[in-house]
Amino acid sequence: MTGRGGGIPLLPWRDTLTVQELEGPEAHAFLAVRWPSLYAQDQRATSFQSSAWLRGWATQRPTSTPLVLVAEYAPGQPAAALALTREVTDEGGVRITPLGSPAAECIRAVGPCADEPHVAGALVQRLTDWAASGAAVVMPDVPTDSRLGQLLAAEPAWSHTTAACAQVPVPMPYAAMSRATRRDHVRRERAWTALEMEGRVAYSRSRTADELAAGYADAQHLHRRRWASHPTRGDASLDGLLEVLRHCGPAEAFAAVLRLDGCPVAAMVCLHRGPVAYSLLPAMDPAVADLAPGHALHRRLLADLDVDGFNVLDLGRTRDEPGQISYKSQYLPAWTSSLTAHSPSSMLNGGD
Repeated sequence: MTGRGGGIPLLPWRDTLTVQELEGPEAHAFLAVRWPSLYAQDQRATSFQSSAWLRGWATQRPTSTPLVLVAEYAPGQPAAALALTREVTDEGGVRITPLGSPAAECIRAVGPCADEPHVAGALVQRLTDWAASGAAVVMPDVPTDSRLGQLLAAEPAWSHTTAACAQVPVPMPYAAMSRATRRDHVRRERAWTALEMEGRVAYSRSRTADELAAGYADAQHLHRRRWASHPTRGDASLDGLLEVLRHCGPAEAFAAVLRLDGCPVAAMVCLHRGPVAYSLLPAMDPAVADLAPGHALHRRLLADLDVDGFNVLDLGRTRDEPGQISYKSQYLPAWTSSLTAHSPSSMLNGGD
């Protein structure tokens, strides 16, 4: 198949590119057998594209079918692939979304040629073909600096929104903070240091599967408490997440927990690949908000990650709220952005 590629000029080898649709058992098999090689060859791919993460979600959605688009120049030689899911809605329509959404905070095609214009263009063409046939296609959290994101953004009939994403450096350059921010951090840390000297504070980061499961339970409990009065921010995206984390295991995931007097007051579940950790589920106890336990956990986690050779803590998508933006801005992040693209039919059917 050849793709439009958003106006990208034809290339000499473009006519040799085909796109396969693998669905159901074939998709499962590709994710287990072929996908890891594509992932290993693509250093821009994130933890949200790992085989374990995707296979975990593929087993957690009984009402949908995993669907993998595979772009290849020759049979058995994939250049890139995109993991999706196809679902038949209650109204009888077809809805296509990325596999792992909405929990995944970064959606990419994976493979050594994933960012080549003609390859990404062929994948986007298949998405637009589905949309033209009436399917509701929603592509959230696609990095705007990826070729996939750029071509989706160029689709004139689709609707688009963007979100800011924060990547905090490790080690954290506290001295580069503004004087006022640094003063606030010192004041809060002084209070936590006093509590530590009294033996009331404990920080831990999971190293085993059992510790990961326990840390996830703490984070989920705090998350529910934090958003109990905000039903639209409930934990629907957490359904099945523990089982997915079991697929990932300690090699790809950890949970950091801060306890006060033996009780968890802040937690963060993260995925990781190489020197980058990806925040997946941050949470804190609103009952001790005056002590800023989230900041206390961040400080300890950043120091811990530095010891282990990490260089980025990716805090992911940021809600367009002053509190969210100012909170993350304190940590001097590099700001990136992600795109959410809705096909016309998805908007007619209510979007997300």
